[in-house]
Amino acid sequence: MFKRFVVVVLLIGLAVFVAPIFRSEYRFQMYKSEIKSCRQLVTKISKSRPPHVPEKQWEKASEWAGIVISNVHAADYYFPLEELRAFRIELERRCEGPIDLNTIDWIWAHLKSGKSGGAKYTAKIEPQYRYDVYGEPSHGLGWSNEASP
Repeated sequence: MFKRFVVVVLLIGLAVFVAPIFRSEYRFQMYKSEIKSCRQLVTKISKSRPPHVPEKQWEKASEWAGIVISNVHAADYYFPLEELRAFRIELERRCEGPIDLNTIDWIWAHLKSGKSGGAKYTAKIEPQYRYDVYGEPSHGLGWSNEASP
C-alpha cells in the first residue's frame, strides 16, 4: 500500500512539474504559427502593389511592414499571443479587400495603439518609416534620414 502511495505521489509531482513545460511549448508553437501567418500576409501585401503607388515607395512601405511585424512580434512576453492572434485575424480581413498604403499604415497604427511593448517600439521607429515612405521629417528622434531598413 505504501509503495502505491509513493508511486501516485511521484506521478502527481511529475505531472505538476511537466504540465507547465508542455503548456509553454504549446504557446510557443501557437506563437510561431501566428507569426508565420503574419509573414505570409506581409508577403501578400508586398506583391499587391496598387497601380497608383510608385514601385520604390511600395517596396519601402512593404519592407517596413515586414520589419515592424517581425520586431514587435519577437516574443510572447513582448506581444502576447492573444493580441497577436487578434492582429493576424484583422490583417487577414483587411487583406481580403483592396491593399494599399492605408493597409500598411493600419499595421503601424494598430501595433502602436496596443497595450503591448509594440506600442513603445513602433512609436520610436515610425518616424523613419514615415520619412522613407512619405518623405516626412523625423523630428530629431535620433534617426538618420539617410538610413533605411
